[in-house]
Amino acid sequence: MEEQIVSTVGVGGIICIITGGTLSGAITIANNAKNKANEAIINVDDLIISTTTDKADTSNFIINTSNVIRIDTNLQILNTSNYVLNTSNVISNRITNLPQPNLTPYRLIADSYTITQNNTQILNNSNYISNTSNTLQANTSNHVPNTSNIL
Repeated sequence: MEEQIVSTVGVGGIICIITGGTLSGAITIANNAKNKANEAIINVDDLIISTTTDKADTSNFIINTSNVIRIDTNLQILNTSNYVLNTSNVISNRITNLPQPNLTPYRLIADSYTITQNNTQILNNSNYISNTSNTLQANTSNHVPNTSNIL
């Protein structure tokens, strides 16, 4: 039967009490635990460095991408503005340079009065309206007293 060994073992900051088994086996286990702890520390350090680098890379990517989008958007707006301006100038020139259409074939004969003829017609209509309203006023003025006398 194996003899029980009781001892305190300290390796790399790990202190434990070993009961039973061999001292060399306990030291091997302690060294393995120390190595695993060191690997975990290295992995955490690598993760911190990687995360910091990823953040910087992502930040730079966002800045660069937003600058490209801003420049591209400004260029597109400028191109659109120039296109609209050029198109409106073409349309404006076409309208300005349009010949006056000949509407003579579409006019009625009665529609072809001169300015003097139109003014005469307007004056005649105005006089007729004035004379008619005076007649209506006189008839109404005479009719009201005559009607009230009958009542």
